[in-house]
Amino acid sequence: TLVAVDGHGAERPVRAEPALFSNQLSNLGRLSPNGTRLAIYTNGAIGQIAVLDLERGTSTFLTDEWDHTSPDWTPDDSHIAFGSNRGGGPINLWWQRSDGSTPAERLTTSDHVQSPYSWSHDGKVLAYTDLDPNTGADIWTLSIDDRKSSPLVRTTAEETGPAFSPDGRWIAYQSNKARPDRPEVYVQAFPS
Repeated sequence: TLVAVDGHGAERPVRAEPALFSNQLSNLGRLSPNGTRLAIYTNGAIGQIAVLDLERGTSTFLTDEWDHTSPDWTPDDSHIAFGSNRGGGPINLWWQRSDGSTPAERLTTSDHVQSPYSWSHDGKVLAYTDLDPNTGADIWTLSIDDRKSSPLVRTTAEETGPAFSPDGRWIAYQSNKARPDRPEVYVQAFPS
């Protein structure tokens, strides 16, 4: 059962067709910026991304084959980025129009598992994690205009959960670099 909780803690049920919704932190539903739809990961024989229309109570599967994970809306609601092993290999970054009108498009090609987390306010940069066997979880950014990726925080500590500030000038993330047993939140300027 899905429940929406507003800023005051009031709960309301979300009408949705029955499915096995994930409760994993990295796969929790992401509300569209305009607040009318929810992109959510569903469990099953393979993981899929569904878009729930919160006003109508309907759902549409955006994906239909392979494993998909971690949906994340662009700021203008037009696209959803997600991780996918479409075509085989590790989960890399893909995106697709949120209405499903176009096929999915590959954004990165890597031997590492990747998960999208946050878009810059203008929708031109996507922050994501990259699981490197040598350095662990690192934070990278992808320029949508030229499809170039670059490391933002790459250490032997575990860095995850990047989130752009509303003005796009900062990125917050968690890292266990100070204490391996307890992640802490860090903030750094972006892009420098």
